[in-house]
Amino acid sequence: MNVELPDSPATRTTLEKYLPVLAAIAIAWLLGRGLRRLLWTCFGLYWALHWVHPERWIH
Repeated sequence: MNVELPDSPATRTTLEKYLPVLAAIAIAWLLGRGLRRLLWTCFGLYWALHWVHPERWIH
């Protein structure tokens, strides 16, 4: 007799099975996107402040 429990892995739906993996991928993608945006923002601020630095006007 082959009786499966309601919470056994064989009876879970595909979405329930892969939802943690999909959530981890989505979080990693959002973190990577945010990190890329942060780096470009810092890069732009560096160059903006570099060009308005008072020492550049003294020369």
